[in-house]
Amino acid sequence: MFYNFKCSACKNDIQAEYQYIGELVSCPFCDSAQIVPDPPLAVESIFCGYKILEIYSSTHLWTAYKAVGETELPGREVLLRIPSSFYLKNDVNSESLFNIILRTGSSNIEGFPLLLDRTIVPGRTFFVYECKHKAKTLSGFASKVMPISSYDSIQIVRKIACALSKAWEKENLIHQNLKPSNVRIDEDGNISIMEFGLSQSLLGNSNLLNKGFNIWDYRYMSPEFILHGQANDPKCDIYALG
Repeated sequence: MFYNFKCSACKNDIQAEYQYIGELVSCPFCDSAQIVPDPPLAVESIFCGYKILEIYSSTHLWTAYKAVGETELPGREVLLRIPSSFYLKNDVNSESLFNIILRTGSSNIEGFPLLLDRTIVPGRTFFVYECKHKAKTLSGFASKVMPISSYDSIQIVRKIACALSKAWEKENLIHQNLKPSNVRIDEDGNISIMEFGLSQSLLGNSNLLNKGFNIWDYRYMSPEFILHGQANDPKCDIYALG
């Protein structure tokens, strides 16, 4: 069986067999290396008790969907995150990352989303987070209400800083991948920080990195992170927040 996806470089349609999902291939048009992505779940389809509303984001780590509980958490709007085939095929120690996800998702710190449901079995791994109504990424929020007043900017930064400070103290973890797409904000100014604590486990996986795995954005990485791959204390989060 085949399905089509677009080359990330030249945007031409590429046809791939399902057996190559999650594998590195070359684009037949521009010869650039491509990771064959997972086919997206269809809107209105049911996945493990959740109805898909729309795709929220897609990275080399996972695809996230806005969904609503059908047989699980009935009627509740959630964020469903499914690890990519590329990640699952190339991380020989995914248990380490999954343990961090469970730890941070149950930390009960204001400013971090709660993990509501999960399944960790081969071929059926997913994580379900609370999803605040009408929350947007920080980038999306800014583009909608531009310009943000100085007062609102200070309040947003203060809330992010307070949440990070509590997480450093309680969990002894740093974010290492703080960027606008990893911060959600609703119309009341409540913030939700995503991907907390995952970076360290992923950075230690040379097999993933050597195959082009990347979820970081150099624009928000501290100098020591960019130059030496080291970001081992809260200063890197403070730099990114700045």
